[in-house]
Amino acid sequence: MRLAILSIVIIHVVTFGATLTGGQTATQPGVTGIVVPVALSAADGEEPSALGFDLTFDETWLTPVNMTAGPSAIAANKSVGWYSLSPSAVRVLVSGLNQNVIPDGDVVLASFDVASGVTAISLTVAVVNTSVSDPFGVVIASSGLPGYVHVRGPESWVDFDHTGAEWGTPTFPFNTVAEGRTVLNTGGTLKLLSGETAETPNLDTPMRVEAVSGPARLGVPLVPPQAPLAARVIVKHETPSAAHPPVFFRRSSMIGQTAGDIPRDTPVARRVAFGAFVSLPGQSEFVHETVLPVTTDDEGRHIVLPNETPALRLRGSAAIDSATLWTGIFGISRDRFALSFQAAGSLENDLWVLFQPRTAPEEGKTVILLAGAFDILGDEVPVVAATFCFMPRAEQYNGEPVKQPVPGGDYTPLDAGENVIPIETIPARPYAYLTVPCTVYETPRRVWIPLSPDLDPAKATVEYRLDTGAWYPGESVEGWLVPEPYLRLMLPHVTYLGSRIRHGGYFRLSTTAGRR
Repeated sequence: MRLAILSIVIIHVVTFGATLTGGQTATQPGVTGIVVPVALSAADGEEPSALGFDLTFDETWLTPVNMTAGPSAIAANKSVGWYSLSPSAVRVLVSGLNQNVIPDGDVVLASFDVASGVTAISLTVAVVNTSVSDPFGVVIASSGLPGYVHVRGPESWVDFDHTGAEWGTPTFPFNTVAEGRTVLNTGGTLKLLSGETAETPNLDTPMRVEAVSGPARLGVPLVPPQAPLAARVIVKHETPSAAHPPVFFRRSSMIGQTAGDIPRDTPVARRVAFGAFVSLPGQSEFVHETVLPVTTDDEGRHIVLPNETPALRLRGSAAIDSATLWTGIFGISRDRFALSFQAAGSLENDLWVLFQPRTAPEEGKTVILLAGAFDILGDEVPVVAATFCFMPRAEQYNGEPVKQPVPGGDYTPLDAGENVIPIETIPARPYAYLTVPCTVYETPRRVWIPLSPDLDPAKATVEYRLDTGAWYPGESVEGWLVPEPYLRLMLPHVTYLGSRIRHGGYFRLSTTAGRR
């Protein structure tokens, strides 16, 4: 007789059916009536008929002049009303005496005057407190994304290492001198951030050139592909250790290289070099995984097996603006990857960037991947980079597959569509396991961990291993375990502890008292 003891947890999920996004415009100090459009984008099946939102801004530099109907509002025969909430905020309403559906596109044109004393700066126009309803007054879940007024002034900023949006301001600089001088007025100042470039520009108009944060070198050749580029790549670790010292890179030596061979493209047997383990049970500290897959070779390269997708995790201090997301791919043509991103948890400041190979790279191919972005406040999200080596399945370490219970056969799942992820043992480490494949899962996957005979099920809990070598309670690893009670499945001769996980990694069972 097979007995399964299961617990049910109901999770409420909120999705956004409409988004209001501020536009971007470039201007000069003292200009009046510059326009920042606010665009509506509704999900399939949603029918927005009325909406409202607040615009917030820096009243020192921006003064609202008028809010008028954009093409989308006009097409739906809607009118726009607005009033001031404070010197730094206005409320905007879009409605009409009809039930017409507002199509996607610019729904409001917000006009501002720019102060004459402002210098080069990107001013945020935040879209907040959004409210959208359908023709019958039913609320449609909504969110807002900011717009920007990029004031160049008498300055134009250049950062040779910058990727993403370029407007010539300190927050969104150009990355070439040619772009910087094109928008600069005669007699203006070209401000170069520290770095180097292979560019040899022709400065043919009167201007001032300043290196504002250190030496700026022009006409410097990029590091050739055969140089030991990988040695300068950051391998992200939560805490440096003797086994994993921090390694830093100069992005200026890599920008512009999207293909070419990186040395050491030779097969390396996939294995796990577990040394002295540090167990940190019961700590309240929250940690998170930053690079997948997690297995690395002796040179610090993350080993990618077939059916595994390299992934880098970005975490900002505010919600990440997906429109500013950028990636770097070195050692192989970027056309070989399909790029996407996926939420890493419940917050909008945490996401995975996925590099899905369109075709399998050559055996032993080494590739460097980078990702970065800006948050909705305009602050840069810390760049994450890692080196990956693509290996065939035959090169895996000598782990043994662990029999997993079969949904619908060994037990009745809570969810008819439940997927169980395969796991393997870790050599010389009893009751420690690795998921196969070790990647980000589109939906959470069930994992069943066999209990050792000497482990008390009432005290058993799951721990996760970061690449620092430390073990952390699964509940302390953000974005890994689905927050719900463990399940216990009792089958003949073996008892399993079950949980759902959002991504792969190393894990084990522990007997830490005081946790669920």
